[in-house]
Amino acid sequence: MAEVICDECLIPEGLVFCTGCHAYFCGGCWNKRRAHREGLPGPGGIPHEANDPIIADLVEQCMAEPTNDSDQERQHQDDEDTTWFGLDRDASGDPVLAEYRRYVAIMLESAIEPGKSRYPALVSFIGQTGMSVQMCFTYCDSSYPATPGAGKSSLIRLLVDPKSNTNSDGNSSVAAPVVGRSASEVPTSADVHLYADPRTLETNRPILYADCEGFEGGERDPIALKQTTGLSNQILVRRGKMQPTSTNSSNAFQKLARGTKRALKWARRDSPDHDKTSKRGYAVAQMYPRILYAFSDVVVYVLTNPRYAMLVPPCSMLTK
Repeated sequence: MAEVICDECLIPEGLVFCTGCHAYFCGGCWNKRRAHREGLPGPGGIPHEANDPIIADLVEQCMAEPTNDSDQERQHQDDEDTTWFGLDRDASGDPVLAEYRRYVAIMLESAIEPGKSRYPALVSFIGQTGMSVQMCFTYCDSSYPATPGAGKSSLIRLLVDPKSNTNSDGNSSVAAPVVGRSASEVPTSADVHLYADPRTLETNRPILYADCEGFEGGERDPIALKQTTGLSNQILVRRGKMQPTSTNSSNAFQKLARGTKRALKWARRDSPDHDKTSKRGYAVAQMYPRILYAFSDVVVYVLTNPRYAMLVPPCSMLTK
């Protein structure tokens, strides 16, 4: 973190970060502001709260958007490795459930001892498209409008903390979701991605985070899907996060990397509600939550509207 000073008296000691002013203050200067003394809201209703500057800097870095379209495309292509499962199409165009062995890759890479039992915990983040989270317990700023990247993905980034886990080159050594860009209602993440908590990864109880594509995105392809469609088969191999060690193991490895595809009987052309169930929006809102609910230890609903009640229907659809 770069050195910061009080915005009023310019001293560098005893500073706090104000979420409402988006400025740093020392203890003496904090009470000089009427809004601080009386607890008045700042621009956009953001409260004036004193926060640790280190935490404020961490959150700001985690919520930083891609600098341009090229940077965003590169990040999404790198993030393609983390795809766990999602909607695909077979040769006839019917929807199928594709699973890319991301879970297997994480567990194999982080194995402590051969044959030792491990008990991973799954925390799933689901919610509407374009939802923003005002994390006033750490950092809020009116210059950060409601963006698709300020919800589920940003919460996972804060938990994974890629800025604090870097390699010798200064690049992040852990996978983390891509933050969406401002002024977009199109879903950022496509399908369901799986990330590992670096603090617990090499224990017998690792925590895994599932980032689900946002609901109510309609039939618009997520930004990630647009920017990764057409990639070569090398991307499928990269999803396995391993390299085959010999020619004999190549076929088995490629099968592991490609994963499996399962037919969805309720979405086939001969199904009663094909026009409805074959759409991407239906799979995102109806299928993804059921799968995650069945395997999750914790389900996090990322919402900003307290009146919005998300009801997950019975799981009978998965057995049809």
